[in-house]
Amino acid sequence: MKRATAIRNAQQIAERLRSVTGILMTLDGNRESVRIKKAWVFGSTAKGSDNPNDLDVLLECYACGEHRHPNNKRSRNNASRIGIAKTNKDYLKRYGIIVGHDALFVMQIWLGVGMKMVRFHDFTIDGNLAHPRKMIYPRWEL
Repeated sequence: MKRATAIRNAQQIAERLRSVTGILMTLDGNRESVRIKKAWVFGSTAKGSDNPNDLDVLLECYACGEHRHPNNKRSRNNASRIGIAKTNKDYLKRYGIIVGHDALFVMQIWLGVGMKMVRFHDFTIDGNLAHPRKMIYPRWEL
C-alpha cells in the first residue's frame, strides 16, 4: 500500500465518523449503538513510511443499549419495537449457542467498507502499545 492510499483511507474513516457524529446505530449487533470517542492512526503510517504494510486504526469506543434476541421470552412481544440482533451463524455452528453479532464488529465492518489492509484495534487492549499515534477523529493531526 502506498502512503497516499493509507492517508486517503484514514480520511475516509474520519469522514464516516464525522457524518454520524461518532454514534453509530448497530441494528444487526447485540447493542443498539456504538459511541466512538476518539480514533488514531498508528504504526508505519503514523511514522511516515512511504510504503506502509497496512493502516492500523486505534478506536476508543463504547457499546450502548442492548438488543434482545428472539429466543428470549421477554423480547418476543416487543421485537418490532426494540429491534432484534441478527444471529451470529458462525458462533452457532461452532458452539451451538444462539447469540447476536457483536456491535463493535458490525461497526468495524461499516468503517472499513471498500478499503483493503485496514486493521482496527481496541484502545483498552492496544492503547499502551500503539506509539507513535496520530489522531484522526475528532480532530485531524495526520
